[in-house]
Amino acid sequence: MTTTTAEEFLGMVYAVLEEKGEVSNSNFVTLAMMLAMQEARIDAIELLVDKGCLDIEWQGPDGETFMHEAASGGHVAAMKWMKEEKHLDVNAQKKDGSMPIHLAADCGCIDAVKWLLDNGADVDAKGTKDRTPLHYAAWKGNIDVMNYLISKGANLYARDDGSAGSVGTPITLAVMAGQTESIRCLYAWDKEIIQERDSNGQTPMFSAAVDGKEESIICLKELGADVDARDDKGMTALFMAVIQGQIESMKCLKDLGAQLDAKSKNGLTLLKLADMSGQTEAADWLRANGAQ
Repeated sequence: MTTTTAEEFLGMVYAVLEEKGEVSNSNFVTLAMMLAMQEARIDAIELLVDKGCLDIEWQGPDGETFMHEAASGGHVAAMKWMKEEKHLDVNAQKKDGSMPIHLAADCGCIDAVKWLLDNGADVDAKGTKDRTPLHYAAWKGNIDVMNYLISKGANLYARDDGSAGSVGTPITLAVMAGQTESIRCLYAWDKEIIQERDSNGQTPMFSAAVDGKEESIICLKELGADVDARDDKGMTALFMAVIQGQIESMKCLKDLGAQLDAKSKNGLTLLKLADMSGQTEAADWLRANGAQ
């Protein structure tokens, strides 16, 4: 229940800045808007707009709008007012392509995600690097958001633009971030997802090996993923770990049963690859463990 008027609320904001010796018009408006959204003080926002202190159609240097700001903090009341009273676009894009729905998914703001989807946001909207809200949620381990997005039809196999080095689906990002709960969440919806293959025929196990995410390697194995799955060149995840010099991943894969005598389609061995790649430590470890 509101116990102060809008004027009193803004007066308290001013007093905070005055006490800190940080009074300026920009500081006042920024802090006032942030706190008003946080406290759902729509009356204070309206007063700022009516007094000409705040341009509700503001865009920041990266193209962000107040709808983005509200979404990233889960401020549903503010988003509702902005859409209904000021007609702000719930699908406004920043320069990097991200929309409010991506920011809400990224911060785990489930209520904001629900409201945005109910008010015109696309469950598979493409944001930064063509990533969908599910990519963002999987990367951060926001399980409630992931489950809700999938229940609303989110594509578990949506692919980004590959600018991170390889084309990434939500499980790829979860693996790269070491988000084992995200991996398990996706698996619960589709048990085939742990064996999905990218354009090079590589499974999520390869991404875990490349990034040195032993927790992801173990999780994938526990769920039934093949540690010796072959890509289009006949290489396994262990080959990727060798190339990157990911010694701990190499040890982890070996402990889980990966073959040290594996050969690619052109006859390349793990030891030969280590020598060719200048990965001396990896080569020494392979020799010490009997690789030929």
